[in-house]
Amino acid sequence: MKVAVLRFSALGDVAMTVPVLWSAAQQNAGAEFVVVTRRPFCALYEDVAANVSTYGCDLHGSHRGIFGMWRLARELGELGVDTVADLHDVLRTKMLRFFMRLHGCKVSRINKGRGEKRLLVKNGWKRSEPLRPQTERYADVFRHLGLRCEPVFDKLPLPRADGLPQKPEGARWIGVAPAAAHTAKAYPAERLHTALVSLLEEPGVSLFFFGVEQSVKAEAESLAKQYSGRVFHASQFAHGLRAELALMGRLDVMLTMDSANMHLAALVGLKTVSIWGATHPWAGFLGYGQSETDCIQSPRDCRPCTIYGAHPRCKAPYPCLQDVTPEAVKRSVEH
Repeated sequence: MKVAVLRFSALGDVAMTVPVLWSAAQQNAGAEFVVVTRRPFCALYEDVAANVSTYGCDLHGSHRGIFGMWRLARELGELGVDTVADLHDVLRTKMLRFFMRLHGCKVSRINKGRGEKRLLVKNGWKRSEPLRPQTERYADVFRHLGLRCEPVFDKLPLPRADGLPQKPEGARWIGVAPAAAHTAKAYPAERLHTALVSLLEEPGVSLFFFGVEQSVKAEAESLAKQYSGRVFHASQFAHGLRAELALMGRLDVMLTMDSANMHLAALVGLKTVSIWGATHPWAGFLGYGQSETDCIQSPRDCRPCTIYGAHPRCKAPYPCLQDVTPEAVKRSVEH
């Protein structure tokens, strides 16, 4: 059996497939898995297992549109793919599944639980139960193909750490990933600044910022001027996903939003404190192996008012994020 595993985007969702694929690969040594994803994301799978490879797709070039999906199906067929595990279930993968079926492939797709998620938003978390984790929904896709897929993942082996700084004895290194795809998930900048300054007042603390956004780099540069040699941006040492994972592996704790870096930190087993606004961990998107006790969130019963962060009921400034105090952030990171 040679399985094409489909998940094109986004980075956080792609990262969540890694623990599941690791488990499936370990428990089905006779199967081969080909992860079909965007080329920059292929680096996440380099150390998963000997029976896991990647196939980078170009969704804006040769694999664009219906003819691009037809071309991709033909290319996967030439690789000997006979089975499809669709972990995405969007228009592109639906087209690709259709063409792969024409090649005689067996197909299984994710059940996203859209109805359950709509009810969670409608009723609020206080009148609901936690939904199945997204990683379990991924695992179900493999199980429906007759493959074993029970969670056995711990963490990825860290890649080589060339060029990374040496950590002094007694130092406490804290990662900070303040950006999110939607403003309803991003902690207000001025409150975050207050929390970070209070953390830097503690001896031995250094901050490492993650994120390509200009606002993230600007905050890192601003704090670096005040706390010379103790505040850095990850790009000073790490170039690319593999190097960022290596740097994360040296940290003591990561402070993130409900965002991709929360899921990247999970891959190296890093303790992660996450701030949640309009979204909620009960929707199933908490990082693999992470605990809800490390989630900082408002007790408002109107949450979540969005599953992914798009189209929240409230407008900025979001009350659920205003409820989170800088003091609460500092306590959680230091705990």
